[in-house]
Amino acid sequence: MIICPIKAEVLLPEPFILMAPDFTSIKIDGQFTTLAAAAEYFFTVRVISSLFSGVQADYNLKVVLSACYVNNFSFTDTISDITYDTTLGTITTSPFQT
Repeated sequence: MIICPIKAEVLLPEPFILMAPDFTSIKIDGQFTTLAAAAEYFFTVRVISSLFSGVQADYNLKVVLSACYVNNFSFTDTISDITYDTTLGTITTSPFQT
């Protein structure tokens, strides 16, 4: 195993994008988001060598926040099947009547 001492930082982070103190992971923390935050976000992680000054690499990343919130949902007729995409894949419901 090779261990390279590095530092990393998220450039221009959103409040919900957090770098672990040991620089091994990035956390997307939902407690700092709202329904209005659902969107695509682009950010850069800069990795800097602790041993060699001036040695760095930038990684451009994208995170997509999605939200679904329903207060009241009703139908007055028979609804045909509904197809929607989720992070688990495409899901199709059977027709149903209210």
